[in-house]
Amino acid sequence: MATGDSKKYAQALYEVCVEKTSPKDLDKYIAGFIELLSLENKLGLLNEIMEKFSAMCDNSGAVVNATIISPKKISEMQAGKIKEFIKKHVVCKDIVFEEKRDGKLLGGFVLKFRDMVLDLSTKGRISQLRDYIKK
Repeated sequence: MATGDSKKYAQALYEVCVEKTSPKDLDKYIAGFIELLSLENKLGLLNEIMEKFSAMCDNSGAVVNATIISPKKISEMQAGKIKEFIKKHVVCKDIVFEEKRDGKLLGGFVLKFRDMVLDLSTKGRISQLRDYIKK
């Protein structure tokens, strides 16, 4: 029955957080959700609930998870422009960034989201140019 319960809780969380809640109220609803799980002695299902919730978000297109790999932290302005770029290419309500550092990159960044990889790093551009010249 745990799988059925976790699916039910994940669906409830999804409906509240994605469909009916403004981003500013998310903290309040998530805290209430965790309190509800505690009161019902269901905290042991939290990992399973979150896996199902994450899958629902990914399948709905509501949230896009993106990874930015760069030699240094990107600025807020750069993050905003990257979000605009992603929103032009996929339908979504929100974008969640994970930033990773790669000291081997000379500059620029590599952007990964869904099944796309966009290499705008200096290293990648040099490699593309090298391949182009070899043709």
